[in-house]
Formats: sequence, structure tokens, C-alpha cells
Amino acid sequence: MNRTILEVKIFWSSLTIASICLVLCQVFAIVILQPWHFVTSIQLIHVQIIYEYTFPLVVVFLMSPLFAVEIGKETSGWFMSLPYRSSLFFVVRWLLGLCMVGILFLGSILVIHLWVIPLPLLSFSIHVLPPALWLGHLALLISLIGRSYVAGLGAALFYWVVESLTNGAITKKFSLFSSNVSSDPNFISNRTLFMLSGFVAIILALMLFCRRHFYSGRA
Repeated sequence: MNRTILEVKIFWSSLTIASICLVLCQVFAIVILQPWHFVTSIQLIHVQIIYEYTFPLVVVFLMSPLFAVEIGKETSGWFMSLPYRSSLFFVVRWLLGLCMVGILFLGSILVIHLWVIPLPLLSFSIHVLPPALWLGHLALLISLIGRSYVAGLGAALFYWVVESLTNGAITKKFSLFSSNVSSDPNFISNRTLFMLSGFVAIILALMLFCRRHFYSGRA
């Protein structure tokens, strides 16, 4: 129990609070769309667009600082010398972040489903979660490589901004938003690519975290 409490305290940061606030803002934006006459009648596509644009940032805010304490220059040398199983430690902390992503996603769409408009969970999740998880895991990997959550956060935000401004002209197959995918087959391959890329990113992050000398030798 004490270990769980400690993990939650380490995980709970200003970026965690920012991700919760961002989810609350996107739910609020969806709730007021029709009453405030931004749209004549709210449709699934409106909710989908808002989530596709904002939820990847939620995952990035949660994933990029996941190991900020352990890989910081002030603590990495000491931490990496401790006798613990690197893979188990990594998986436990990663699952904590993933659970938070799931709580925020399912909790927010449940509110929208009950209060605003019925949402098809499976198809809605396929639109939103693969690009969000890919961007979050990319941020985590770059944070580990750069030994700072700022590196991962900055790289992911740069990707998101470029994607938003160019409408997929640069990212092409790695376009985050379904509006930039021209056909159903392309959409399926796009989301499959994100799922595979996210899996590769988390495996690489695990392998890098287990190489303790990468951190302890540069402390």
C-alpha cells in the first residue's frame, strides 16, 4: 500500500493536473456547442473532431513526465544504482499512466454519452485512441532519450502543431486526424500504423530504461 501511495504521489504532477483540466475543458466545449448556438444540432462528428484534436495532448501531458524523477540528472545516478528490477518498475509506472488515460477517456465520454449525445464506444475509440497513444508513447520515448520530460513534451507538441497547421501535408501516413485520411482503407491502415508504432515506441522505451548505464554514467 505504501509503495502504491508513493507511486501515485510521484505520478501526480502539474502536467497531470493540466491533463485533467484539458479533459474538463473539452467536455465543457462539447456540452455548450448546441445550447450556445455554435452548431444547430450536435452530431457525432463534432465530438469526434474535438477529441481527435485535444485528447492526444492529454496523453502527452500524462506520458512525457512519467519517469521525470528517475532520469533527472540530479537523481539518475543514485536511482539507477539501486537494486530493483528495471522492467517491472517500468511496467508498473507505465500501467499507472495508462490507467489514468483510460479513466479520463472513459469518464469523459460517459458524461457526454449520458448528457449530450450517444457515442458508439468502439468506433469512437478507434478514431481517438490510436493517434493519442502513439503521440504519448513517442513523447515518453523521447523523454527517456533526452533525459528530460521537456524533450518529450516539446517534440510531441511540435508534431501536433505541425500536423494541425499543415493538415497532414508533412506527416502524410502519420496524420493524427481522420479528416486528413481520404478513404476507409486508408483510415484503417493509418490507425493500424499508429497502434504498431505505439507498440514499438513503448518497447524501445522499456529497453532504454533497462540500460541503466545510459543514465547513471551521465549523471
